[in-house]
Amino acid sequence: IELSHTGGILFVRNDSNITTLEDVKGKILASDEASVNGPLSDTFTSNKMNLHTTVGMLMETYEQDSAVFHVRNKTADVGFVDSETIEVLEHEGLLNESEFRVIHQYNTSQDDGTTYPFPVSTPLYPEPVLAALPHVDHIVAEEV
Repeated sequence: IELSHTGGILFVRNDSNITTLEDVKGKILASDEASVNGPLSDTFTSNKMNLHTTVGMLMETYEQDSAVFHVRNKTADVGFVDSETIEVLEHEGLLNESEFRVIHQYNTSQDDGTTYPFPVSTPLYPEPVLAALPHVDHIVAEEV
């Protein structure tokens, strides 16, 4: 699916007793480092909470996949990744989406009015855009 926007999800294992954003207080939260100071922090701030004083420990990962596996393996209580990450990992045969559930979920529409195809815990935000200078070979630019 080609999308111009994305969102993030806060997720837990299906057997977790965490059901709300407030339940994250004092828990171990795994997220890739790029999300920590962006959509993840914004989610807490927009709910009058501070990410760094709410969670018991923030486990920064280098890849979003790692955050998912930390939650699955119970080394983290809750995770935060891009909205499509769990579905992609299931498609790759690495996990079963039914192992997890999204918390702090709300419905959101895309710019064209259609419903966004994945659950989200954040507002939608534009996909990162990359630009290339005119002297960069177009084949290289496309591959990046």
